[in-house]
Order: sequence, then structure tokens, then C-alpha cells
Amino acid sequence: MPAASTKLSWVLFGLLTALNISVFIWPEIGHALAFEREAIKQGQLWRLLTGHFVHITPLHALANLTLLGLLLSWPSPISQLQRWWVLLCAAGIISIALFFFWPEITWYRGLSGSLYALVWVTFWPLRSERIYQLVLLLTGLYALFPVSEVLWSFMVIHQAHWLGFLVGTCFIITQQTIKYVQKK
Repeated sequence: MPAASTKLSWVLFGLLTALNISVFIWPEIGHALAFEREAIKQGQLWRLLTGHFVHITPLHALANLTLLGLLLSWPSPISQLQRWWVLLCAAGIISIALFFFWPEITWYRGLSGSLYALVWVTFWPLRSERIYQLVLLLTGLYALFPVSEVLWSFMVIHQAHWLGFLVGTCFIITQQTIKYVQKK
């Protein structure tokens, strides 16, 4: 099963990469999948998930997909398929929160918010090692004190980053609570 789940994980990664290449060849695909508040209000609910999987620029896609590839490759007790579930759940939770609590956010594209959750979930089991403590600290600081507009030619939706950080923390607390209850 692990070999099959690893293959499936990389097939999903390949499909996501192909989707993003398609978005830059045919921009209307990105427009049809992006989180757009008015379209969601009209019943296009898929945008709550798909908006996270399309990007604004090729550099934006490359950065997010590179980090996703690294996180999927990193040795962790969390399986690759579990990481995909974290990514999907985080995307849904982030979009719903953006929709209900930040009405001024009318559109969103990108995986970075969900990647914050995935960084936490991937590295938390490895937290006893100093390097992973540093990764977790830097991720948290970056989420709280973002400087990313300097790197991008577009407005970054920092609320998605904060929410990803929060969602990852909630996943960890839930996981730790379940482990604690199972030991009793």
C-alpha cells in the first residue's frame, strides 16, 4: 500500500502541475477556478477548494509547487496521502473563513495558506530535532510578520497565511489529543 499511495501522491502532484501550466496557457481556466466571492455567492462552490490550486503568476505557482514537492518528499511519520488530506481540508477551512469573516477579500488564488498548515503537520512529529524547531519558528514568524509583497508583484492575502498557521495548529492539537486519549 505505501508504494501505491506514494505513486498516487505523485500523480496528484503531476496533475496539479499540469493544471497550473494550463492556467498560464489558457487564463480562462484560472478565472473559472479562482476563489471569487460573487461567483461563490451564485452557487459556484467548487471555487472554495479550487482557488487554492491555481496561481496568479508562473513564479507564484513555481514557489508553491516547489514547497509542496519538498513537503511531500520529506521523511515524516505523516504519509503523503495524509498530507494531501491536510492540504484539502486546510484549503476548505481557509476559504470558508475568508468568505464569512473577511468580506473585503473578493478573490484569492494560491496554495500558500494551505502550505502553512502542511508545514506544521509535516514537521511537528520531528520537532525534537533542532533544525525542525527552527523551521517551525521561522514559519510561525513569517505567518505573523509577512514580508512577501517584496517578493511578489501582487497583493498577498495574509489572512490565508494566518488561517493556514491556525489550521495546522488545530490539526496538531487534535492529533495530540487523540493520541493522549488512546493511551488512557
